[in-house]
Amino acid sequence: MKHFYPLFHTFIGTIQEAWQSEIMRIMDNPRFRTRENVTVRLVHEKFQNESSITQAQRDEELRLFNLLFDRYTSDGYANFRNRLGFHVDLEEALKEPSNEGNLHEMTNLILDWYRYVGTVYEGEPKFFTVGAQTAGKGMALQFKEMMLDTLFHRSHRQRDRRKKKPRRYG
Repeated sequence: MKHFYPLFHTFIGTIQEAWQSEIMRIMDNPRFRTRENVTVRLVHEKFQNESSITQAQRDEELRLFNLLFDRYTSDGYANFRNRLGFHVDLEEALKEPSNEGNLHEMTNLILDWYRYVGTVYEGEPKFFTVGAQTAGKGMALQFKEMMLDTLFHRSHRQRDRRKKKPRRYG
């Protein structure tokens, strides 16, 4: 923070915005006009209509989906998406900001649902449940490495400047 305060908040804010966008994207409507969207809601519908899935499995998926969708609704993601996230509504933008929602809790509910659905379908979507975590950690490490490299470069540049400047007396 001491050395990168302008960049640090921008970087963290960008990650948070991308994270929110991804949640809104995968929780979007199952269809747009006649085309299907690859979303949690579409997979939920297909899961519930799949004849090879037992009623107990349907009930468990429905329980997990309801926890996820209730949280999505109570956190106001749909309103945020339509009014501020992907469209900037003037009236909404002029309101006082609110602290609704918790990205970590929402993400855990999404991962719980994906893991269950993936287990029943015998092919957990590891891109979401494992790959995203790995990618996030990799991005954080790269950010840390970039900051350390910059600090190292700055410290050497300062030393080089001191050596090159001739001393003037008087």
